[in-house]
Parts: sequence; structure tokens; C-alpha cells
Amino acid sequence: MQFRRLALSILVLALVAAGCGDDDSGSPGQTAAAPSGSTSGATTGNGDTPAPSAAGGFLMLGDERIDFDSARCFLEEQDAAAGGGSILATGQGFGTNAEGIDVAFDFTRFSEESMFAGDDINVTIGDPFAGETVNYTVSLDIGAVSIEGNRLSASGFALESFDTGTVVSVDSEFELNC
Repeated sequence: MQFRRLALSILVLALVAAGCGDDDSGSPGQTAAAPSGSTSGATTGNGDTPAPSAAGGFLMLGDERIDFDSARCFLEEQDAAAGGGSILATGQGFGTNAEGIDVAFDFTRFSEESMFAGDDINVTIGDPFAGETVNYTVSLDIGAVSIEGNRLSASGFALESFDTGTVVSVDSEFELNC
């Protein structure tokens, strides 16, 4: 389990670092954030419908809603760099929490043939390059995250602190609009 967490953390950092560059090539399968007027039909764990999502979507972490300023997805199959098998879909969202601290959200769906098979979610709060972060993670069954066109979403999952091993958010929810 510790190896899986380490490998997933390295993968998340690599994806975040790769996302920091400027890529105006418009690669197939990669889409820009939805227009700022986009809305969602997602519901919170208690059945309430959240307000329309920000351009890139949102994350409910405990009682806090974190809006994503931007999101990007790659929804085509690609070889996995580690663990065998392939990555079937991936998406990232970026925003700030109520304290103004950067939040990076990462979703990756690994194929059944992968050593990491499933839908993995990782949340990093803080600056990973300054070494001042809090990390949360969960590994779900393949298909737990809904992919409808360029909208990814899931609700009712528990995020565990990667750093302390304790559950920090029991009924988390997210939506990415790519």
C-alpha cells in the first residue's frame, strides 16, 4: 500500500509539473475549460444541488467548496508509465481554498491490467515545490467516477490523508468540466 501511495504521488507531481508548461497545440482528446456560465446537475451527499460550478468545476472537501479556476482532461487511452496496463482517462482541476492556498485535484482511471487498477483521486493542498503540502487520496473501483462527454464527477467517497493515514473527508464530491 505504501508503494502504491508513493508511486501515485510521483505520478500526480509529474502531471502537475507537466501542466505548468504552455501547450497551445490543442492535442486531440485534450479540451479547454468550459465557459464560465456552465452549470451542473450534481448533488451533494445530502441530496442538495450545489450552485452552478465554476468554469473548471468544484471539489467538496468536508464542508468547504473549492471552485476550480481551470480544468483539463485527457480522455483517451494511453500507456501507463508504471504499473503496466494503461491509463484510460485522466483529469486535473486547479483552484484555491478559503485561505487562498493552491489546491490541485487529480483523477486517473487505470485499466484492469494495471497494478493500480481503479479510479484514483488525489488532492494536494499547498505548493508541492516548496514542500508545504497536505495530500489526500482515495482509490475507487473502475467506473466510480462518471465520465459524460467532457464532464467528470463522483460523490460520496472518503478521502484519506496521505500524510497521516486518517480519513479527513467522509462524503467528498467533485465535478470537472473540461
